[in-house]
Amino acid sequence: MKTDLRNLPLSCMRPTQITVGIRYVRVKEVISERNRARLAQFQLRHPVQVVLGPDDACYIVDHHHWAMAWHFMGVTSAPALVVADHHLLEAEDFWALMREHRRVHPFGPSGVREPLGALPQSLGEMLDDPLTEPRCACATRRRLCENSQR
Repeated sequence: MKTDLRNLPLSCMRPTQITVGIRYVRVKEVISERNRARLAQFQLRHPVQVVLGPDDACYIVDHHHWAMAWHFMGVTSAPALVVADHHLLEAEDFWALMREHRRVHPFGPSGVREPLGALPQSLGEMLDDPLTEPRCACATRRRLCENSQR
């Protein structure tokens, strides 16, 4: 299988999830800052995985945390590994395929599934995910599971 690695602007990468754990993003930012002198080489070890979609959109399917950390640092581009190219599909078929392959996670901060229209258009629009807070994550997930079983 041919590897399709490209250097893409972070500004054109669209998230496939609504939330991201900002605390974890900040950890990734510190790690990246420690590697600032050789950031390009460091980024190559952590390429953002993307799927190409309709209207030449580029959707992040893995490494949202790294992408967001670099965005916070003011980095303008990052290596992107194209894991699938579906740019010829109509939007409805594209999103059906993304759901089928579990590449889209439209859950809001409360853990409730939102419509696809709620997905952020850019990294800067992503919301903090309180479920990633270590002290409350387990209890919150347990409550969500209990509520869904009622």
